[in-house]
Amino acid sequence: KKLGPINAWWITGFDGGEKALIGFSTAFADYILMEPSEEYAPTFALMQEKIYMSKIVVEFLQNNRHVSYEDLLNKIETTVPPAGLNFNRFTEDSLLRHAQFVVEQVESYDEAGDSDEPPVLITPCMRDLIKLAGVTLGKRRAVRRQAIRHPTRIDKDKGPTKATTTKLVYLIFDTFFSEQIEKDEREEDKENATKRRRCGVCEVCQQPECGKCKACQNMVKFGGSGRSKQACLQRRCPNLAVREADEDEEVDDNIPEMPSPKKMLQGRKKKQNKSRICWVGEPIKSDGKKDYYQRVCIDSETLEVGDCVSVSPDDPTKPLYLARVTAMWEDSGGQMFHAHWFCPGSDTVLGATSDPLELFLVDECEDMQLSYIHGKVNVTYRAPSDNWAMEGGLDTELKMVEDDGRSYFYQMWYDQEYARFESPPGARPGDDNKHR
Repeated sequence: KKLGPINAWWITGFDGGEKALIGFSTAFADYILMEPSEEYAPTFALMQEKIYMSKIVVEFLQNNRHVSYEDLLNKIETTVPPAGLNFNRFTEDSLLRHAQFVVEQVESYDEAGDSDEPPVLITPCMRDLIKLAGVTLGKRRAVRRQAIRHPTRIDKDKGPTKATTTKLVYLIFDTFFSEQIEKDEREEDKENATKRRRCGVCEVCQQPECGKCKACQNMVKFGGSGRSKQACLQRRCPNLAVREADEDEEVDDNIPEMPSPKKMLQGRKKKQNKSRICWVGEPIKSDGKKDYYQRVCIDSETLEVGDCVSVSPDDPTKPLYLARVTAMWEDSGGQMFHAHWFCPGSDTVLGATSDPLELFLVDECEDMQLSYIHGKVNVTYRAPSDNWAMEGGLDTELKMVEDDGRSYFYQMWYDQEYARFESPPGARPGDDNKHR
C-alpha cells in the first residue's frame, strides 16, 4: 500500500539472457519481482510460463524473421525451462494456450521499438500463430466495443457510371474487362471498401494522435504540409498490418519471374555450322584479336550491322528472342555478334494486355554466336505525332504493322527496375562505335 498505485506492469529480458523478468512501475520507481511467497507461488508459476514463452518467441523471431511456424515449434520444444519452475518442458499446447498473451506481448514489444525496425507481429510465423489460435488483436478494446450498435446502412442504387473515357480507353476496357464492368459484385465491393482500412476497435485505433512523431508533425492539423499521408506512429493498427502482410505475400507468390535473355543464354555455347555462315566483304577494322565486319550471309540471307534479328533460345518451347545487331566480329571464340535485346510487351507490367507485335527497348545486351540467329525481322519505330497531346478521343487506327510473323514496332523504352515506360533515347551510335 505504501508503494502507491501501479501505473503499469511489464516484462523484460529479451536480450538473450537466461531470465525473463516481470516488473511494474509506480510514481516512485520501477520494481522487479524476484521470488514469490509460498502462497503466491502457484499463481506466479503460471505467469512465468507465459513470460518465458514470450521471451523465446521474441528472441527467436528477432534474428529469424522468415522462419515457419514449424521452426518456432522446434525451437520451443527443444528449449529447456530454467530451474525452479514447476514444469520441465515447453509444448505446442502451452504455446496455443498462451497465444493471446504472447501476441499481446509481441505487440507491446513492437510499440517500444524504433520506427525503422520491422515489426515482429507481421512475420509469417506470427501470422500463422494468430490464425491457428484465433487470437484477437487489440482484445481489450474489442470486448469493450461489442455492445456498440451502428445504424443499418442503406445501399443506394449507384446508377450508371459517370466515368468519362476516351475512345481508346473504352476500346481497351470493353475488350478485356467487359464482364467485370457489367457484373455487380457487391461482396467484392464491400471487401474492397474495407481493404487497407483500420479495424477501428483495437486499442491502437482508439487512442489519439501523439502529435510528436514525424508523421504527426507532417499532418495539417499539427501545422505540417500534409504530404506524407502517414498515420501516427503510435496508431498503427496491428490488424491492418497483419492483413497487408498476408496480401503482399499472396501478390509476391503470384508474380512469375521473368528472366532476361541475357541470364538465360549467358555462358551457353552452340555448335557452329560454318557452312551456313559466311562473311561478306573484308573486315572494316581489326585490333589484332578481333576482325570486325559490316555484313554477313546466313542461310543465303544477308545481314548487316543495325539490322534486327530473331534469336533461337536453347529451349525450343520458348518463343524467339528479338534483338538488334550492333556489331559483328570473328575471334578465337568463333563468329560473334553483339545483341541489344528488345523486350516483348508480355514481359512487362502490361502482361497479356499488351500488343503482341509491340516491342520495348531495354538496357540489356550480350555477345552471342552468329549461329543463334534464326532470321531477319523488321522492327520499325513509331514516333508520336507532334500534336499527340491534343489527339485524345479521336478515332485512330490502332494497327501499327501487319502480322506476318516478321514485322514488329516499338514506341517506348522500358525501365525494368521501376516498371516504367519512357521515351526512347534519340541519339544513335556513330559510325565509329558500330564495331564496338
